[in-house]
Amino acid sequence: MTIPFDDHMVHRGHAVFDTCNVVDGCAYGLGFHLDRLIKSAGMARIPLQQWDKERLRETVLHTIAAAGRRNDVFVRYTPLP
Repeated sequence: MTIPFDDHMVHRGHAVFDTCNVVDGCAYGLGFHLDRLIKSAGMARIPLQQWDKERLRETVLHTIAAAGRRNDVFVRYTPLP
């Protein structure tokens, strides 16, 4: 069996994650992205348990604030069971 080196399984793995961009201190589309993340986690049978949408949102926003940058920020997040 051979697998191309540029296959997603090789360099990224198969996982549930999403991203958002931060410009002028605003995380654009965060609500939409979190909805998609929660849906994907459900389809992948990843239990979120205590991680509801609001807690995910607060965690992402606190992490962005802790970075101290308001522009050109690309945030990638993944749910942990």
